[in-house]
Amino acid sequence: MIVEVADRMSLGHAPIRLPAAQVLVRDDVGNPIMVAGEFGPTGSYRVSHVGDSDFQRVLKMFGYQEGRLNVEEVDTSHLKQG
Repeated sequence: MIVEVADRMSLGHAPIRLPAAQVLVRDDVGNPIMVAGEFGPTGSYRVSHVGDSDFQRVLKMFGYQEGRLNVEEVDTSHLKQG
């Protein structure tokens, strides 16, 4: 899998491209909000994010066990829109 990343300073420019086997995206305070990864012998991919019924299970499947995570709902009211 190839991950493309554009930081706030490089928006509008070519993103950084990185080969990856797993990706964990966190919000600004460190809560996991999305996970993606390769699994199985056939190069299958699994993606899950906050709100998916299996999000906690997929986090654990890829080895992200940081104690008890409560990420089924993230408060975004403090974030700027746009």
